[in-house]
Amino acid sequence: CHPDCYHRQQRSCVKLIKAVHTVYGGGVDINYPHEDLEQEQISCSMVGGGRPIWLQGIPVERLSACQRYCWLDLAQSATNSDNGMLKYLQTQVLNPSQCALTTLVKAATVLVEDTFCDILPVAWELLLDSNQHTAKSAATLMLLSAVKIPEHVTELYVRELHHTDPAQRINAIKRWNILWNSRYHV
Repeated sequence: CHPDCYHRQQRSCVKLIKAVHTVYGGGVDINYPHEDLEQEQISCSMVGGGRPIWLQGIPVERLSACQRYCWLDLAQSATNSDNGMLKYLQTQVLNPSQCALTTLVKAATVLVEDTFCDILPVAWELLLDSNQHTAKSAATLMLLSAVKIPEHVTELYVRELHHTDPAQRINAIKRWNILWNSRYHV
């Protein structure tokens, strides 16, 4: 992966939460799919259909369940514990990998158009993320981008919906559905 790859940052956030959880005595293992594999196998190299190599043999119905982090284990142990830090992790932090997107959403009123142009491709790709919070934050960024830079967003929509690859068009329709369902989150 590239050093700024979002999947690498998600894995780092999982490791950070595991470490904090271990330090404060949680004792629950938070699972990340295929974390024991080498970095090359987890890399973000994509093959046909926009799916990583290690997800190619998995049916689409099971894909979202396979990619999810087990944050519920952390939340369950925090509610059963008297430790204030574990309760804070459960109620306030949740999933730190979406914090960067949430920060951009909160700063949207002061961001310049160039920043929105830089954010647009990343937010478009993260609309199909298995983590619901990340997908909703990405959808909010897309909708805010549509207000700030409508010509770029329209160009992206048209390009993706008229792509020659059918899988790309299907993913564009799925992303459009996520945007429609997130229209009240802004």
